[in-house]
Formats: sequence, structure tokens, C-alpha cells
Amino acid sequence: MLKFPSPQAYLKDRMFEFLIRQHLKQKTEFARVQDLSDLTPPVIAANVNDYDPWAGEGEVNVLLLSSDASRNITGIATGRKNRKIHVINTGSFDIVLMNQNTASLEVNRIVVGTNADLTLTPSDTAGTMSATLYYDESVTRWRVID
Repeated sequence: MLKFPSPQAYLKDRMFEFLIRQHLKQKTEFARVQDLSDLTPPVIAANVNDYDPWAGEGEVNVLLLSSDASRNITGIATGRKNRKIHVINTGSFDIVLMNQNTASLEVNRIVVGTNADLTLTPSDTAGTMSATLYYDESVTRWRVID
């Protein structure tokens, strides 16, 4: 005769499996965070269209930017499905991510989400000094997500 576990035992086993899966998922997410690689490209000395700071640098996902004056970035090159980058202003002047600016190719444009430009202020002033961008292949644009 077959013996089935009690409903309580069955639920306990399922809960244990769920907790193990959640733990493994958290460890995977933590490992991804640990794999961050950064790049400090040359100082931005002019407004930039289709910005491509990492030519030949591989899988960089943190850009540490600075400029010689307040500068605009109208788009970022090399977007691809599910790519996420963190842009941090480490300099002394504003860096402005331009919303849907036509000076850059459509596939390189940035959607800020507020329908306005996003100013990344220097780290020693009040304001937003960083942004996280995600490449949304469905609209072929970078989206500011944080």
C-alpha cells in the first residue's frame, strides 16, 4: 500500500525547496554585483554624440566620468539587449544625459523617463551624481532606470 506524506509534511518540503532556491538566487545576484568592472575614460572635453568610451575595453559596466566644463552626452554607443551600465560623475562639472536627443543615432539615444534631460552633478555638490541605464532592445534605446 502506498503511503502519502501528510499535507503538513508536503508543505514543509515545498517550503524548504523554495527557501533553498531563493538562497541560491540571492547568491547569484550577489556574485553579479561582485563582477562589476569600471572604466575611467579620458576627460570629456566637448559635448558628445554617440559616446563610446569603452572601445576595446570589453564588458565594462561602470563608467567613471569627468569633464572640463558642463558637457552633454546625447547618446551612448554599443547598446545591446539587457546591457546595464552605471554612469557616475567623478569630476568637478555637470554632465548632462540628454533625453531623446536627435544628434545621436536612434539606437544610441537615452530615454530619461521624465521627458527632460538628466544632470549628473559633481560628487561634492547636492544633486544626482549617478544614473543606471538599461538598454531596452524593444525600443532600441538606453533607459534611465535609477
